[in-house]
Amino acid sequence: LSDHDRKVKAISRNIKVLEYAVMLCKAEDPRPVYYLAKAYFDVWLNKQDKDSLLQAKKLFELYLWGPHPSGWTEERAQCWEYLVETYRSLGELNNAIKCAHNSMIEDERFPSVYINLALCYLYKMDYNRALFWVRLGTKIDQPQTTLVASPKDLQSRTLEVIFHCALNTSKIDEALAAAEKLCRIHEIYLAQS
Repeated sequence: LSDHDRKVKAISRNIKVLEYAVMLCKAEDPRPVYYLAKAYFDVWLNKQDKDSLLQAKKLFELYLWGPHPSGWTEERAQCWEYLVETYRSLGELNNAIKCAHNSMIEDERFPSVYINLALCYLYKMDYNRALFWVRLGTKIDQPQTTLVASPKDLQSRTLEVIFHCALNTSKIDEALAAAEKLCRIHEIYLAQS
């Protein structure tokens, strides 16, 4: 419910606090490392600052493979998904795909990883594979977890993949249906904000 300026200030504040926490624990506690990586990722989302994305990538990798990696499989799976988005943003689609599969190795119960994998194949213009993964992802219920999830974003991404795949494979009726559902989601979101 926060506005953009408050969100940006909060991210900047969080980065300072988390950098201090990581320094204090000498990166021996994986949690502040992970949250700092997520904060840098949020900076990248807001500013498209490649340095922030690369800093996030480095910290995500430290969280997963450093001398003090996390053992929480749900969070590790989510971390791999952040790396999927990171590599996809860097144009390294094969690495993004590998990260998606690593996420599934950690914990295959999250539909978001299947949608992220579908996006990778969409970017590769492999529409049949993209549709395979997006359809598989829609059959998986979101598990009960303490991790933050965004159902609206997941539903929007799903429909975007279906729309682009259908459009590029000349399935116009399916593309239109996905576009109409996507418009309804955004109308509801705008009415709530």
